[in-house]
Amino acid sequence: IDGLKKVAHKMKPSIDNMGITAIRQEIRDIEHFDDDGPQEELQVLVEKVNEILQEVVKQLKLKELV
Repeated sequence: IDGLKKVAHKMKPSIDNMGITAIRQEIRDIEHFDDDGPQEELQVLVEKVNEILQEVVKQLKLKELV
């Protein structure tokens, strides 16, 4: 959990700079997640961030082809 929190902290400026508002709150929730909090909640947050980032990468690749 500590590693995820550190990664979320490092990702926060990039997410904000790129304007990826769909996961802005989720990144902050991961960063400040209570170590004793429900693991299922953390898993849902990580899955949503992963899903959105995959879509962002897909859109960036499509934009490169245009």
